Amino acid sequence: MVRISKWLILLESKKYISYQGRTLLCGAILTSCTSFVSPSSPPQKTPSSASALPKDPLSIAPLRRWPLADPRGRYSTKAEALERPAVSEEPGYLRIQLPIGARHPVHCFVYEGPIDAGQAVTRLLRAVSVEVEFSKIRVLQVKEVNDEPLVILRGDFDTKIKGQLTHGAMKLAVIPRPRFPIVCTHESLHLDNAFVRIAQGFATDFRVNRPEEIPRQKGRLILKELWQLRAGGLPIGFSSFQVYASSSQVFTSLQIRSTFVSVKERLETSDSVILEKEDSDGLFMGRWLDLINTKRTLQIMVERKKDSTTQYRFLGQVANSRKQGTFDAPSPLRSTFAGYKFLAPSLDKYFPPSTAQSQPEPSLGEATLNYLQYVPGQTVTGPSSILYNRGQDNAKLSIKKGELELQVTLGPDALPRRRAIVGSQSEAVLLKRTLLARERND
Repeated sequence: MVRISKWLILLESKKYISYQGRTLLCGAILTSCTSFVSPSSPPQKTPSSASALPKDPLSIAPLRRWPLADPRGRYSTKAEALERPAVSEEPGYLRIQLPIGARHPVHCFVYEGPIDAGQAVTRLLRAVSVEVEFSKIRVLQVKEVNDEPLVILRGDFDTKIKGQLTHGAMKLAVIPRPRFPIVCTHESLHLDNAFVRIAQGFATDFRVNRPEEIPRQKGRLILKELWQLRAGGLPIGFSSFQVYASSSQVFTSLQIRSTFVSVKERLETSDSVILEKEDSDGLFMGRWLDLINTKRTLQIMVERKKDSTTQYRFLGQVANSRKQGTFDAPSPLRSTFAGYKFLAPSLDKYFPPSTAQSQPEPSLGEATLNYLQYVPGQTVTGPSSILYNRGQDNAKLSIKKGELELQVTLGPDALPRRRAIVGSQSEAVLLKRTLLARERND
């Protein structure tokens, strides 16, 4: 079998894990971020040969949970293992080896700074593919753990050992977040459930012991959502949506999305980040970043001109084409968060008094809203029209963005619980929503 230690060398090397979204996250939302530092030397390989190790059981019952802590006291957790886990601190990350009574141990890594989920998985799989041939790679689960996404993947592979074809499987768990993200790996043809349990337990019990280690946000968090993305009823990724409000009536919304789609023996991944800032005159700044299989496909910024509510300038790149220019909008642009006020008027207390006369104040029930939003994925050189149509029973909503139409199921709070793209098998299901109270004079 392919030794897991080889994968860990690749995983721990910065050149195989991308941090494309880090500049955007740290510069726009966070006022303190710690840089990721590559290890100065690779870990030592396990000296014993694979043939000398026990064969994998078909299942493993829950094991003792061992308390673990960062040597510098910044965080702690508990890890399931057959015996005391081995912990080593390396530059930029902590490495934990969990013996579970299988052919190979589970390895977990806690990194200093943020990682892009799709990019990390893509680069690791590409590196491993040099030695093995994957026959199938798929997402097993997408879950919510402590308000953060947990993505579990499995890659089945074939490799030749001494001329004989051997089957194996690699499991990977990713918990991406701005501080102390977690990656766990295991090589085993079986033990999917055990790996999910161990990785989820490791993440669930994770606690940051020093509040100063949590990056400080610009503004106060008032809304946080986590969605599971599906295709054909199967999980393929996640999206998160967060909104921060400042005392100066500026609202910052951050959307992060990662997908992992199986295409025959390959895995197509994508990462996207959308940052929008809105004041009483509408959107005044936005940033968009899309990556597909480690390739940057879109990077655009837009800013409202000074002393204007409808004039904007944009700059960036789409694929290999540079984009730069200005445009006049018929009315002030709005952010994604603006649609929430239309859906649930009770959220009015979260918004500053709007000077945009085009924005109505609908009550619950049947209503229509049409407003302008910047969507560079559709049109870079100007705004796009967003049309909301809600039914009388407050249970259904349709949203049209150009040629794209969404059918949205609303919950008792009048906010979305499920979104489906019309004419496709793609949908998003809400995993968790947290809405924090905030008064206008906050």
